[in-house]
Amino acid sequence: MRVFWVKLIGLIIVCLVLFTYQTQAHNLARISKALDEKEQTTIEDQNQSKTDASQYKDGKFTGKGTGFSGEMTVEVTIEGGSIKDIEIVETGDDKSYLERAMKLLDEIKESQTTEGIDTISGATYSSNGILEAVSNALSESKG
Repeated sequence: MRVFWVKLIGLIIVCLVLFTYQTQAHNLARISKALDEKEQTTIEDQNQSKTDASQYKDGKFTGKGTGFSGEMTVEVTIEGGSIKDIEIVETGDDKSYLERAMKLLDEIKESQTTEGIDTISGATYSSNGILEAVSNALSESKG
């Protein structure tokens, strides 16, 4: 009789382990599906941003923003509906902050938008000024 109980308890333990495994596998599948959907949404958002970028009118557009030391002005050059160049025309920001924040210019040109671009640590105000100024220039170029 003792052997029967040992086998029954063993069987119950195996069933519990299998049930737990199945539940975890199901949860992981749901999480994976949710992550895939989020990634797909992100890709679609990026594609939409690039599509939106092609709606820029060609030309040179200026925008203003508030940097570390006050107002800054940028000039954005649009060619073929895409951002080709961004130049800081005027600013009172300290050169060391500005040099760090200027890394954003390449990021903006690559992504063709200011949306979703993070500021540069240690040059937050200058970064915010650049992002604001470029965003204002791009809003002028929307066609």
